[in-house]
Amino acid sequence: MPALTINGANIYYEIHGAGQPLVLICGYTADHLWWTPILNELAKQFQVIIFDNRGIGRTTDNGTTLSAELLGQDVLELIHILGLNKPHILGHSMGGTIAQYIAHAAPNTIGKLVLLATSAKWRYAMLYGLASLSDMYAANVDFDTIYAAELAWVFGEKFLTDANNIASLKQIILENRYPQSVENQRRQYRILEKFDGRKYLNSIACASLVIFGEEDIISLPYESAYLATQIPNAKLLGMPCGHAINMEMPRELTQCLIQFLRD
Repeated sequence: MPALTINGANIYYEIHGAGQPLVLICGYTADHLWWTPILNELAKQFQVIIFDNRGIGRTTDNGTTLSAELLGQDVLELIHILGLNKPHILGHSMGGTIAQYIAHAAPNTIGKLVLLATSAKWRYAMLYGLASLSDMYAANVDFDTIYAAELAWVFGEKFLTDANNIASLKQIILENRYPQSVENQRRQYRILEKFDGRKYLNSIACASLVIFGEEDIISLPYESAYLATQIPNAKLLGMPCGHAINMEMPRELTQCLIQFLRD
């Protein structure tokens, strides 16, 4: 599979489909497989670029301190090397913080912007919660205990009441050939801890869609509402689910994305 050397990192990426480019940026602890539930349908409409951020999956780097700005520059260089013309940008969670920086730093480079379950400034309560999960990994707490704790953070009622969903996802995680190390998890955590995108929002000029999960307890609905009020040309859309919108409501999310990006 292809990889590009960008800013001292070996960035793993994949291209699916054809048409207007659409770059999908993963969130905290998620690799390119995160997009599996919506990838095939999006690839029928767009040339979809998925990749692994630094600190996850098949991407490798020199262990430097991570920031949303650094990872944003990685994405911009990826766009440049691949010769993408005005790609749309979609960022989920931590990927949304990266996308905010990109839209501010390179307004003439991108098309439309989608911010999915993200925030301009992550809350201390959320950061403390994520740090505690990382500490559980570092302490070698058994997987089932950590998995149960993570489920409560990430998913909404409908997903959590379906035993098949929980069992299937658990199997996918256990079969991951490139699990994230505790060190890299903590490197990515620093991105969330340090990020303050409030200074970027008023300068984002592209058409933007902010989507939130109405049951999300990682990125609360009011945080998405704030993004939508501060970005000049933004729309706000809520969906009845938790933080993992693409996993909980893939069909509905895909329909919304196609309609917004095609308009």
